[in-house]
Amino acid sequence: MEILLHKDLTHPSLTKFVGASWLDGRLILLEEYVSGGTLADFLAKPRIPLTWEHPFLKIAIDIAKGMA
Repeated sequence: MEILLHKDLTHPSLTKFVGASWLDGRLILLEEYVSGGTLADFLAKPRIPLTWEHPFLKIAIDIAKGMA
């Protein structure tokens, strides 16, 4: 069911669905490549103080738009 829903999602703030597979009993979704590493990696490296002018705000807004 998740594959059927995800394959039809299109939004500028979402990665595009490429394919799916089963690995060790787990569903693996393959999505388009996004340079810069994962969001988790990006957020785990607090190198500069965050402000409302920081790019994190744009990332947070894009995530919220994609979820909406």
